Amino acid sequence: LGFSPGKNRFSPHQTLARLRSAAGFPELIERAEVLAEKKDFGSAKIKTIELMLSELSSRGPKYFALASIPLTGAN
Repeated sequence: LGFSPGKNRFSPHQTLARLRSAAGFPELIERAEVLAEKKDFGSAKIKTIELMLSELSSRGPKYFALASIPLTGAN
């Protein structure tokens, strides 16, 4: 498209949890193990897919929606 790809490697991912410190990590793992045993993660109706940009700073992450794609038939 005529522009430089930049220096940073793009790594698409889905963030499920973000902890400010490692102090809450053992509890998060324990809860995840309980859910995995039950095989009951609940359900959700997904109405849109959003492409997000996250900017990490010392004050915490900031998130910006770059694009939003509505899913047809999602009620």
